[in-house]
Amino acid sequence: MKKILKFLKCKDKEEVIYKMRNYEGTQEIEELKELIHYISKEGIKRRDLTTIKNKENLLEFLKVNLAPRNNEEFKILFLNNSNKLIAEKTLFYGTIDKSAVYPRVVLEEVLRYNSAGVILAHNHPSGNLRPSKQDIQLTEALQELLEKINVTVLDHMIIGDDEYFSFKEEGLL
Repeated sequence: MKKILKFLKCKDKEEVIYKMRNYEGTQEIEELKELIHYISKEGIKRRDLTTIKNKENLLEFLKVNLAPRNNEEFKILFLNNSNKLIAEKTLFYGTIDKSAVYPRVVLEEVLRYNSAGVILAHNHPSGNLRPSKQDIQLTEALQELLEKINVTVLDHMIIGDDEYFSFKEEGLL
């Protein structure tokens, strides 16, 4: 908070609020006002994941970040040799029932983060968590591709509102 106050050249939160309410300046300030209003009204709905402590922690993160979506999204969690999280990224955005996933882009990102392992995840907005034929083929193709560079696919999870499907738990990895 101190860094933010210093950046805004304010001594406390009240001064920030006062300045924001009474300043009719640049476009950036107007956008910041809009952002502050949105955050205070709606709350921050997405959560960040810094460490994967256990399966429940991972599922909570994935459900918050994937389940409420109306369209499919494909996310990858990049892990180091100790299976600690390096980064997470949504790589592909799709339609209500499919998302195009390009193995070349996945490979580029894995190399960019120098990952030793990955967890693949995507949502099924329909609520049907069974993997499609394409989901299974994609998982097999990515596993085969990444094995060639000694990167382990630890799991591929399909996320729904209150449930999930794990390729690993179902013996598909």
